[in-house]
Amino acid sequence: MNIPRWLATVTIFLSVLFGPTTLSAQKQHPQSPVFKDYKPPDSSIGIQQSDVTYQLWQGFMVARKANAGDPLAQHELGIRYLTGKGFEPDTVKAAYWIRRAAEHNVITARFNLGLLLVNGWGVEWDPFEAYHHFLYAAEHNMSQAQYVMGQFFAENLVVSRDWAQAFRWVKLAADSGFAPAIEALALFEKRAHSQIGSTGPNTGGTRAPPGDTTWHKKKSPSLQPSNLIFLDFDAVDTAAQPDEWALLREALAGGSVEARSALGFSSPLDDTLALDTVRLVVVRRAANVGSPEALTVLGRCYEKGVLVEKDWVKAAEYYARALRLESPRAGSLLMTLVQQREFAENLKWRAERSDPDAQVAWAGLFAMGLDPFLAGDTRLTEEAAFQLLKRAAREDHVPGLVELGVWYYSGRGVKQDKDAAREEWDKAARLGSREAEVQIAVMKIRESHELPEVEQAIRVLSDASRDGSMLATVALAYCYENGIGFMKHDGEAAKLYRRAAQRGSQEAYSALKRMYDAIRPPSEEFQIRE
Repeated sequence: MNIPRWLATVTIFLSVLFGPTTLSAQKQHPQSPVFKDYKPPDSSIGIQQSDVTYQLWQGFMVARKANAGDPLAQHELGIRYLTGKGFEPDTVKAAYWIRRAAEHNVITARFNLGLLLVNGWGVEWDPFEAYHHFLYAAEHNMSQAQYVMGQFFAENLVVSRDWAQAFRWVKLAADSGFAPAIEALALFEKRAHSQIGSTGPNTGGTRAPPGDTTWHKKKSPSLQPSNLIFLDFDAVDTAAQPDEWALLREALAGGSVEARSALGFSSPLDDTLALDTVRLVVVRRAANVGSPEALTVLGRCYEKGVLVEKDWVKAAEYYARALRLESPRAGSLLMTLVQQREFAENLKWRAERSDPDAQVAWAGLFAMGLDPFLAGDTRLTEEAAFQLLKRAAREDHVPGLVELGVWYYSGRGVKQDKDAAREEWDKAARLGSREAEVQIAVMKIRESHELPEVEQAIRVLSDASRDGSMLATVALAYCYENGIGFMKHDGEAAKLYRRAAQRGSQEAYSALKRMYDAIRPPSEEFQIRE
């Protein structure tokens, strides 16, 4: 059976591209040359010098040496501008001085310049120039850079995917004791072996609040790479029927900060824990805002009767909604469910008796192209599916209202009517649907030219993205990419697209690839082999 591309899964090894460095992160990686505390311990007795005075004096001395051409001082001055040690934070000046040091091939400066370039901090976003700086640092045995090179060779964005090279670089970083690489190695090795063969790879050898026009100079991000992700949209789904807890753990695999946030969990899950009523409430909250992971977990709960009454029709409704929101897992689960004859018979029986869950589930199956897989002659026409949604919406069934709005907005089953879509979403929002609020906000971003409306929409999207809405994350990336409500910032757009792609969004991955292709150099090394 040929499964459409949108049913493909994404293999996620680690999470979050270049997350912010905290004090705890620095303690975890004391060998990192990126951040240093240049102030020696003060063992004197008596009146202590203030830290502000010390930093000002040190900054003055570093600036003198940097201007005199000392590359190490130039690098330190750049870091001080980035972190605000003795200077007003300024990423543009930070990039200038770090680049000056990089021109002298200071290894840490080459690495840090790569981070600035790949994030668009103080410089134009350019992952291709960044690649050369990371490669230089990696070839000079910098474990963080070796780890980054593993990502480049896995993602198929900057250079063509090469699992052997990806594995080699990650292993080199792990062998040097770099903690994130060690944590990633087991999962990465498993994936690499499945791509390369049983003999294994060769491991040897060598944007801003609206109106703030100075944001790009003020923002003071960190340069410590905490975790990286490896995107793979060609992976095969090998876990046929995970249970609901396995689904939850899979969504949070590898300590993924983004996936945990999407499901409302702030810390990794323990193997000894089980899905309980408290966690189910958290999952429901994430589902309400449109988290595909949460919707998939709820679908599995209803399919198996875990903490809720077993209900295959409701399970199909959740799976279909998750699939529309680009869940990489819901498709295979839904496909298996709909081919059960008793499922099709129950779905039809309940829909004919005006059960809104059945009506929405059936219309959702049709929209996802899965209606032909129903056993027997249980099939719909587009018009019939649209009428099912209308009947559910008349009962103020919230998922029905949301789905009907989607159909009106896209012109599926009816002439496109954006006003009607907005009306259905307004009803759903008044009934408590945050997903409907996200849909309205996305509509405003696309349609409105009124700044107050755009600003309000961005606030909604920002909150929803933080709470797990993948649609909101993609919409925010679109805003940064196109300068809607923010200053145009390709680095921030790429970061947000990456977060959504990490969770399985083909739309986000396509947008990310489009951004890379738009600035791809003509040299052979950067040509992607499809």
